[in-house]
Amino acid sequence: MKDFTTYLMESTRQYVYKIKLAGDLPEGFMKKFEEELSRFDVEKVTSIKKTPVMRDQLDFPDLQNMDVSMFEVTLNYPATTEHLTKMAMECGMCETRIKMFTKDFADGWADKETKSVMEPEQAPILEKDYDKPSKEQKDSHKGYQEPMSNVDEEEDKPKFEVAGGKTPPAKTTNDLDMGVKSPVGSQKQKKPEPKSAAR
Repeated sequence: MKDFTTYLMESTRQYVYKIKLAGDLPEGFMKKFEEELSRFDVEKVTSIKKTPVMRDQLDFPDLQNMDVSMFEVTLNYPATTEHLTKMAMECGMCETRIKMFTKDFADGWADKETKSVMEPEQAPILEKDYDKPSKEQKDSHKGYQEPMSNVDEEEDKPKFEVAGGKTPPAKTTNDLDMGVKSPVGSQKQKKPEPKSAAR
């Protein structure tokens, strides 16, 4: 049987975050950021990888002609991406140049992008031709073009039955018994008897 320490070590979970920063990093940014991360018990911080300067960056559609610095952080204590973003801002980065993802999210998105690239591109639905209409569609189309073909002119009733069968006509206030008495003045009202306030 495993002792408690071994069990605890095996059940320890780590939290991996992928961080992307657009443009030049402020001086001493990584040192300050790692100091801020120390409260979350840092396990590992990977070295920075940089993309070439590109006109349009996928994760930063509002920014142009910039490179992107990327690195991963492994923590033993969980942190939210919003918290990490705030920490990066305190270290001198502008909020619009920061993107934080959990590694699972980033990898899932990358897999989705790779899959969509590998699959053959399909034409947009709006550019496709309509399927040939069936007999039922043609018949219903004729009914819409000539609405009077659905009406029996002699009885002035539709030729088809509404789904659900025939329902009884709804009752309105006109169907209520009106009576012969006027609602005003036909009955004598009993006057209330005031109680004396004297005791």
